Amino acid sequence: MGGLALVMLPGRPEYVAPERSGLWSDAHDLWLVTRVQAMREQGASATVRSDELIEQDEIAVLERAGAPVGVYAWRSFDVTIAANRNHRGLADFPARVVDQVAAEHRRILIAGHLCVAPSERGGKSGVALADVLVSVSILRLRRGPESAALVRTRNSRHVHALAYRHGGRKLGEVQAYGDASDVVIFDATATLSTDAHAAAIAEAL
Repeated sequence: MGGLALVMLPGRPEYVAPERSGLWSDAHDLWLVTRVQAMREQGASATVRSDELIEQDEIAVLERAGAPVGVYAWRSFDVTIAANRNHRGLADFPARVVDQVAAEHRRILIAGHLCVAPSERGGKSGVALADVLVSVSILRLRRGPESAALVRTRNSRHVHALAYRHGGRKLGEVQAYGDASDVVIFDATATLSTDAHAAAIAEAL
């Protein structure tokens, strides 16, 4: 729909194919500008460093006419490994939540860095790109070795409602980037069907 295309990229720019390096850089810039703006809106410090995105394993980029209009990213963790439990990617979540998740799951995804270009928000292009990106995330979860995905929502932007609409379950609350956020888990066996999410993506692209 509207010339959208989905491109999966590695988080580290060194591993991006040369023909995709420009898209990776533009996606990084979109993410950076969006993140800084969101933090300023909440009165939080606007210092954002590239390693937040670069350290992700995978980045999903929605592009239109060669330009990124949406970004979402994931990192995989084995939460039974003590060193991983001490990683800052998991330290962003309450310890009791990580303990609860580790009691039920071994490998999980930490999903985040969801952003949509201002010109594309609110379904202005005829499709809600945030919904498409969350659908991509759930497909990635259901097709990968992880059994759950953990996310922090931005409640002021109603991201928590988006997560629950796609089958997420609330585990707690945190402050993230100056914004009240829910901690939400997606269970690979309890989310909406893969076919439903595949259909949502196919309709949008």
